[in-house]
Amino acid sequence: MTKQTKRVPLSPEEKARRRKAKKVNNNITFGIIILSVVVIAFFIFNIFSIGLKKSESGSGTTLAVDKGQKLSNDQYEIGNNPTDVQKEYFNELSNAVEANDPEKIAEYVVKSFVSDYYTWTNKDGNYEVGGVQYIFGTKFTAFQEEARWTFYSDLDLYITQYGRENLIEVASVETSQLQPGATSTINGEEYEGYYLEANWTYKDSSAIDVSKFQNRAYFVVVNNNGRYEITEVQPLGNDLTGGETANE
Repeated sequence: MTKQTKRVPLSPEEKARRRKAKKVNNNITFGIIILSVVVIAFFIFNIFSIGLKKSESGSGTTLAVDKGQKLSNDQYEIGNNPTDVQKEYFNELSNAVEANDPEKIAEYVVKSFVSDYYTWTNKDGNYEVGGVQYIFGTKFTAFQEEARWTFYSDLDLYITQYGRENLIEVASVETSQLQPGATSTINGEEYEGYYLEANWTYKDSSAIDVSKFQNRAYFVVVNNNGRYEITEVQPLGNDLTGGETANE
């Protein structure tokens, strides 16, 4: 026969002690849950803040391409994320195309090229060479590759070190009087066009010395079956980069 253990009733003092201990344990558990939620929220906030700061600095981020306001005409299309200066020159180029004015077209092809190629504030890296849409059709790929080894070679480093928004951006472009009679021979065929010089200024930067960057060049612009395109870009004066050409 199994002997049953007689349960001794708890005293009022013991019951009160146990209720107090249970309440303390519940409070500790609740406190741990609240603390965990706060810590998780803190880490999420920090991650978001770091991402936001990187986005604002321009380093390690990718610019979104604004396709809603893409500018184009019968012959040309503006580059990605154009600056106000690029838009201004491209609108003048469109007016020249509409008026069928060869000299104005050549002038604003050069100005549009310069304001895109020599601007880094709207570029993601050295793979994104500006202005190639104005280079002679069959030669723009070779021109682009050469640019990555010359003027654009250190762009990634500059973006990382200084932030994209602090880099060079063309503020204005001036061109000389066009000289007719320029020619370029490509794939055995001769193309006629214009010779002109250009000089440009950059916006001031608090991070880099913009005076050390190329600011003068001469160009040859030819008529490629009704579309004026650049076949030569050669630096002038104190420029620090080698020249590029679309000639063979």
